[in-house]
Amino acid sequence: MTLSWNAAANATSYNIYRGGTQIGNTTGTTYVDSNLGMGRYPYFLKSVDANGLLSTPSETVTVNIASDGYIIIGEEGLATNDLLPSYSYFNYSLTQQIYTADEIGAAGLITEIAFFNSGTKKNRNYDFYLKSTTKDAFFDPNDWEVVTDDDKVFSGRVTMTEDDWTVIFLDTPFEYDGVSNLVLVSDDNSGVWSYSPHMSCRVFNAPNQALLIYSDDINYNPDHPTSYNGALISVKNQIALRVESATPSAAYFIRAGI
Repeated sequence: MTLSWNAAANATSYNIYRGGTQIGNTTGTTYVDSNLGMGRYPYFLKSVDANGLLSTPSETVTVNIASDGYIIIGEEGLATNDLLPSYSYFNYSLTQQIYTADEIGAAGLITEIAFFNSGTKKNRNYDFYLKSTTKDAFFDPNDWEVVTDDDKVFSGRVTMTEDDWTVIFLDTPFEYDGVSNLVLVSDDNSGVWSYSPHMSCRVFNAPNQALLIYSDDINYNPDHPTSYNGALISVKNQIALRVESATPSAAYFIRAGI
């Protein structure tokens, strides 16, 4: 994994820190950190002048290291929620969830999305959409992101496996730029509901980054959602993304302030 930065005035070298611990020093403006296991790693650096004096820390950037080609967002997601990515107790539901560039941490072609269902096995009909966004949260219950058919990445029946990851292979892979935030839209148009116990997928804390609505009577149109009065919730799904040819995103460039 490679970090890079602009040269700082009067700097003779740079100390590199991972998680608050110095891991290296270099006279150049790049640093390669090797043999990392899966996880999230925060980095910052300090410049060193000719007298050995250290600057204040740079900004911190966080890098996601994937497992078996997957980037897992929300590793701590042991809590579960019945409502995301959809509510199997109702015929129809529409949900939107925001994942930030810092959480994703890599650019590349997204070919698979996976959810971990800790609840009961359910069969649901889904349309999934992916879209780059400047939003980092939803402002209110009507603050839906409008999508089009060009944003649709999957359409079909999904068996949400019990107590395991369910992998969804995208019909149309999504080219992610590594800079924008990403909105994941889940349109459950199954037209059937099921009794408790429900599908219940892993979630983690994320205030106002998930917006949802569900009904037995309305098959929601994700192309025109702004008239729907949804509900904001304080969690979002733990997900796994397969990102092919994943490269460090622009977030891995450590900017000035040193």
